[in-house]
Amino acid sequence: MRKSLWGILAAVLLGAAPLRAQQPCPRLPVIINTPEDTLMLAVNGADTPQAKVDALTSFAATNPSSTFLPCVYEYLTMTYVKMQDFDKAIEAGEKDLAAHCLDINLMINLLKAYVGAGKATNDAFSLIDQGPEQIRKEMMTTPAGTPEEVEKAKKANEEQVNDVRAFMEYAFFRLLPRVTDPTQRIQNLDAFLKAYPDTKNMNQVNFQYFTAYQMAGNAEKVFEYGEKAVASDPQNVSTLNVVADADATANPPHLDQAATYA
Repeated sequence: MRKSLWGILAAVLLGAAPLRAQQPCPRLPVIINTPEDTLMLAVNGADTPQAKVDALTSFAATNPSSTFLPCVYEYLTMTYVKMQDFDKAIEAGEKDLAAHCLDINLMINLLKAYVGAGKATNDAFSLIDQGPEQIRKEMMTTPAGTPEEVEKAKKANEEQVNDVRAFMEYAFFRLLPRVTDPTQRIQNLDAFLKAYPDTKNMNQVNFQYFTAYQMAGNAEKVFEYGEKAVASDPQNVSTLNVVADADATANPPHLDQAATYA
């Protein structure tokens, strides 16, 4: 896997500031002196993650028709991720998905939960594919101020956008190997390339196509993407070995290529 993706993994585990800075449920403002205001005071003042969970679940139970519930579930998703209770984080986050409520913060935390739980579901891949469009909606803003302030804001925004995109790509490559159906893997790769045509991880894309076609027993495509995988990452010893073995055992074998790569 590319070094950049391992860097994103370390950043996620350490709670990197750019990912953490996303605002939860920006579409739902809190009005002062309402039950929602009381809830958020309790959540923000809670001493432990469990205290936050208790306040949020109590509100959901006593206010089942509140329009603020999507925000409640988003905060539950965030909190359960911090507690590493990934199954409950997924359960809370998917309630927002069912209600068609989506923002960058929810996407990041729900994907953390899918990766943490090792669950390569259709919802997980759908979130990743929606990433660029959601980034465009929420993060592609026009800053105001002096020329220096505008330039500084643009740079900070660009860095944050790159971090979010990189995390979503990281999540994709962590989840894809858990898809056991080669046809579904190929469909996931096709959708990923459509959403991220400018990805900097083409070496991983090519290698995963190679692996998927190998699982499917498509010798022609295995050779095609084996060549692409080597061409896009020619110094990767692991890739060279795997492709060499595939070339040597193919029917018919590609012995010259296998010998060169080996």
